[in-house]
Amino acid sequence: MLEFMGDIFKVYPHNPPHYFVPNAMYMFTGAILHNQYLLSENRRKEFFLHTLLERTELIGWGLQAWAILNNHYHFVAQAPENATTLEKLIRQLHSITAIQINRWDNIPRRQVWFNYWDSCLTYERSYLARLHYVLMNPVKHGLVNDVITYPFCSYKWFIEQGDKTLREQVFAQPIDHVKIFDVFHLILWISPASWRKYGSKLPDSILNSSPRLHYLADFFFKIVRFGFQFFQLIQHLLPRRLVS
Repeated sequence: MLEFMGDIFKVYPHNPPHYFVPNAMYMFTGAILHNQYLLSENRRKEFFLHTLLERTELIGWGLQAWAILNNHYHFVAQAPENATTLEKLIRQLHSITAIQINRWDNIPRRQVWFNYWDSCLTYERSYLARLHYVLMNPVKHGLVNDVITYPFCSYKWFIEQGDKTLREQVFAQPIDHVKIFDVFHLILWISPASWRKYGSKLPDSILNSSPRLHYLADFFFKIVRFGFQFFQLIQHLLPRRLVS
C-alpha cells in the first residue's frame, strides 16, 4: 500500500489495484462469474438496483449514474472523505445480491460475482465520457433501442432531474474510444492461474505441455500486471484536475 498526500494506492496479488482519493469520482464495473446471465430477470435487476441505491446512501457514496445488465453492471459515484469505504460498498453490494440470487436459484453458497474494477476519474473529460458511456450502455448491449425505456439505467432520471448544463456536456462527449469492459477482461484473464481457476478455452493439454512454457507465460503476465499497476500509479500521482 502506498500513500501520497492523503491518497491511498493498494495493489493486490490476484485482483485489480485500487486507488482511494477522498471526494473523487469513480466508475465501477462488476461482472458475474463466467459471464453467466444471472441478472437476466427483471426482478433480479430491480433487487440489484435497490441494493445499490441503499448501500451507496448508507455508506456515503454519491451515486451519479448506473446501468444494470444481464451479466455485469456499471455505475459512477462520488467518494466520501473516507474513500477506502469503496471496498466495504462493493463487498456488501456483492454479498447481499449474491445471497438473494442463490436463494432464487436454490444454489446455496455458489460464487456469483467474479470481481470488480474501479477507476478514479481525475479529469473532467474522462468523467463526462464515462457518464455518457454508462447512460447509453443498455443500447450498446442491444437490450433496448431507446435507452429512455430501460428501467435499470439512470438515463431517464438524468434527463428529468439532471442539471441542463451537465447534460449538454455529457452528451457532447464522444464515447467511441471509451473501453471499460475490455479492460476488465484483461484483468480477468491476466495469468495462466486465472485460466485454470475460472475456466478457459485452452485445454489442459496445452497448459501442461511444457512446464517451462507455463512458468514463462506466468512470469510474462506478472510483468504485464506490474507495468499496468505502475502506469496507474504514475497517472494518479501526476498533477490532475479532480472533478467536484
